Amino acid sequence: MPISFDTSADLGSNGGGSATLSKAYTNNGNTIYVGFTGDNALDDINSVTYAGGTLQPVSKLQNIGERFAYLYVLKNCPTGAGTITITANSTHYLAGVAASYFNGGNIDNAGSVTKGTVSSLTGTVTTSQVNDWVVGYVNANLGTVSAGASTTLRQANAGFPNLALFDSNGSVLTIGNTTLVANDNTSNNMCMVLSSLTQQNTGGMLQSDI
Repeated sequence: MPISFDTSADLGSNGGGSATLSKAYTNNGNTIYVGFTGDNALDDINSVTYAGGTLQPVSKLQNIGERFAYLYVLKNCPTGAGTITITANSTHYLAGVAASYFNGGNIDNAGSVTKGTVSSLTGTVTTSQVNDWVVGYVNANLGTVSAGASTTLRQANAGFPNLALFDSNGSVLTIGNTTLVANDNTSNNMCMVLSSLTQQNTGGMLQSDI
């Protein structure tokens, strides 16, 4: 079965007054991505969990002169109601978004990019199968981000519209470098952390195996 979108959620923020951010989340798929933004000086994320499962880091990057952006994933995750919890080692702002997908397989590759004083940012990641999807988390230091060419805005953070999760909204149909494009309504420092996700192999032959 091909990868497809399940659901998404705005995780809000912790207001900077604690070392954790927790939000109820109901997952029906088998793969959850969490994109979030931490402190501008400390790269001190301790853990990201959902319903007893521990998400793994895929990519991280510090925006130019700004905060760190992170993309984490949980494969073969439990379904149903649970809680996404992000825990740092010190008290500071945490804000994020999440999305889940059906029929995700392995994390193929990761990518990251940052540029200063731009209103559009293109992120690139390598895909190895025509069935891959691409997921990316964008952190701009100001403004409101939106989707560019061949990119779907999956979930923005309402309190911080400069933070959002994007995806390819379908199989990329190419092998090699694949891009997502995010726009900002102002000119700012922007960064993007990306992942390519393969289709779950249920024992049959994938198109890319033929």
